Amino acid sequence: MLHSRRVTSSRHADARGALLAAAVVLLLFASRYAARPEDFWRNDFQLLHLPASRDVARAWSHGEAPLLISPASAAPLAAEFQSGVFSLFVTACNLAVWAFHPGPVAAAALLSGIHLAVLAAGAFRLARRRGLLVPLALMVAMVTSLNGYMLIWAATDWYPALTSFAWLPWFWWSAEPAAGGRLVPGWIVTGGFLYLLISAGWPYAVLAAGVLTVSILARFHAGPESKAILISLAKAWALGLALAAPALLMLVEWYLASNRFAAPGHAWWAWTVPPAAWLGLGLPSFHSIWITYEGPLLRSAMEMEGALVPLAGVLAGLGATGLRFLRSCRWEVVLVGLTGALATLNGFGPFSWSFRWLPLFHLAFALLGGLGLQAATAGSRRRGTYRLFALPGVGAAFFVAAAWLADIADRRATVHGFALAGASLLLLGGWAAAGWRRRSASVLAAPWVVATSLALSWLTIPFAGTVPRWRFGKETLDATPLDPARRYVSLYSGRDAMPPLPLPPVAAGTLDGRGEALRIGNTPQLAGLDFLNGYSAFVHRGLHDVTGLELMGCFDEPGLERILAAETGTEGLLAYAAVDGLLLPHRLASAVPGLLQHGWRPTAANISDVIDLERPPQPRVRSLRSLEVVADGREVSRRLAVRPRGMPPAISSTAESSLSVGVHDFVAARVTLIEEGRNSTTVRVAVPRGDAEALVLFARIWFPGMRASLAGRELPVERIASVFPAVRVPPDASGRLELIYRPRLLQVGLAIAALGLISAAIAAVRAAATPHGRCGSAASPTSPADIPSR
Repeated sequence: MLHSRRVTSSRHADARGALLAAAVVLLLFASRYAARPEDFWRNDFQLLHLPASRDVARAWSHGEAPLLISPASAAPLAAEFQSGVFSLFVTACNLAVWAFHPGPVAAAALLSGIHLAVLAAGAFRLARRRGLLVPLALMVAMVTSLNGYMLIWAATDWYPALTSFAWLPWFWWSAEPAAGGRLVPGWIVTGGFLYLLISAGWPYAVLAAGVLTVSILARFHAGPESKAILISLAKAWALGLALAAPALLMLVEWYLASNRFAAPGHAWWAWTVPPAAWLGLGLPSFHSIWITYEGPLLRSAMEMEGALVPLAGVLAGLGATGLRFLRSCRWEVVLVGLTGALATLNGFGPFSWSFRWLPLFHLAFALLGGLGLQAATAGSRRRGTYRLFALPGVGAAFFVAAAWLADIADRRATVHGFALAGASLLLLGGWAAAGWRRRSASVLAAPWVVATSLALSWLTIPFAGTVPRWRFGKETLDATPLDPARRYVSLYSGRDAMPPLPLPPVAAGTLDGRGEALRIGNTPQLAGLDFLNGYSAFVHRGLHDVTGLELMGCFDEPGLERILAAETGTEGLLAYAAVDGLLLPHRLASAVPGLLQHGWRPTAANISDVIDLERPPQPRVRSLRSLEVVADGREVSRRLAVRPRGMPPAISSTAESSLSVGVHDFVAARVTLIEEGRNSTTVRVAVPRGDAEALVLFARIWFPGMRASLAGRELPVERIASVFPAVRVPPDASGRLELIYRPRLLQVGLAIAALGLISAAIAAVRAAATPHGRCGSAASPTSPADIPSR
């Protein structure tokens, strides 16, 4: 009974410690944000992730499922995976943050801060599970949450990397059984954390969870309960994958229909950690050549920020106990070595940017460093003093000095590097002196040393300038001077949005994007505007083939020329998409006279940097009189490109239509728009008597999962110009015709998720009804007091 009370009290203390860790991390993050807030909203966070967050919150507040952005957007919202639509936690964060109507920079910081706090709390609990003292567990939480990769990439650019990795320590904490081998019901909790990790939308986090699972199985494979552990983890993975099935299956369905599947291209052998950059563990300002988007780039190892204290801990553990430390922590050593190797080696396919393994490396390295510090301070004294290298800070000081001298020898050292190296050596010297006087001071000072070393890095190393940053302001949330009732397309290419890239190799500097007034990427979502452009990680195959649409929502130069020359009239693709607003960069001003002949007129709005034109509203639904079906899908884009001016783009292929090759005639139906929503359009249709069908075209973008029904009867959906959905309506039919986006794999995924939820509920009830039961699950959280000393 007394043991049970002690364990419960320890758990409560650990819960309070986790809250403290989250609070400390939030305080440090807020101080960093207050110094340079514009650094915490860059690149993909600006053009893709924050707009998706805003749109998810807007959709739910309007009572709509956030499956699509808008009827005509080229990027599906839920199927993109990284938007985290099916994550309950990400959705709750979106709703909570946007309820306060913050500016975009503040919203980005709030969203990142919430997930950094979750990450810190999980890392603290994991460290306590591994037997670390509270100060060392706090150190692990700080390093895991505030390391260079997290702040420079995950919390400021690739937001889904943060939302997914935030749950990785929690998954590890709940999945790993206690050292004593006690198993209690817990696989449901592990599966829940795995669901949160997967549904947040970052594939590397899923791979990291898989690596941890293999590591746990290998670690306990010879134990008496290895079979129970295997069954427990298998159940957890089954539950996590089942709950995340809607997100995964929608991703699969969209990927197979996207341009990335049709033309995967070559992997970019970029963004691996150069071997020399590992000296940045001690001195993040150390310069080396990185292979980046632009080619070779001379830059500092900013991603290694935060590793100084874990490095000192590892070296101190070796100095105190030698190889015994490596043997006692062999699984942590293996994990650190494996993730470090993966970050250095070239990846494969979509996992080719290998430095994305660094979050798991930092977590494992922080744990190993904490164990080293604990081993060093618990070791026996020799003649009343430590051995020199058992003092935390001594070995790291030599490492820092070596990195500094190497930087100087290569003539790459900067004033920032001199300042950081000198300050780091002073910090490490003071830490070693404190440990010399009192062994416990080394442990107690560890969190303070982490905070100080991070502050030194932040003060001396310029923030990453490897990716562009657009200078959007609060006005980005305002539709003015554009009209929310119109449907726009912004005709820009990469040169209008991206800064000119310098010739490699160059030193890293700030890259400022351009073209903000063109509403590039998915930024129209922030203001609730309806744009045809859409930033998609996969790119709509039909729009890419027909218009040259590219990754960031821009068009290639031939595509721009084709659209301006042939697709802006009343029988062009823009009319079929019901586009009645047009944004042009000034370099395309020579196209304005031709646009004026097609009914376009400049607006009264004065938008600097762009030309804004409009025309009378175009029909959102129309009846087509004919459709030409060709044999090859590639023939569709070729025929559209060479068709005479004024000829309608009513062309399809046998892969996109159930009709045979040839020209098919249809009767003109009377069609009236009833309602157009985010995921569906409803019209009233009346087909004249006779033997001919009608073909009703919807001004929407086709995605896999478009289905049509009339009076409960499902009708075939054709694809016009590889882009637009059209419905064949039988002769003499009338009534309400609905076109709805309802992917079949989404329905399958929801059914699988429901089965998983029901199975977990039944298992939980049975476990609760079993007195003192052992359910073959992952271990419950135990206190360090219950874990045998290493």
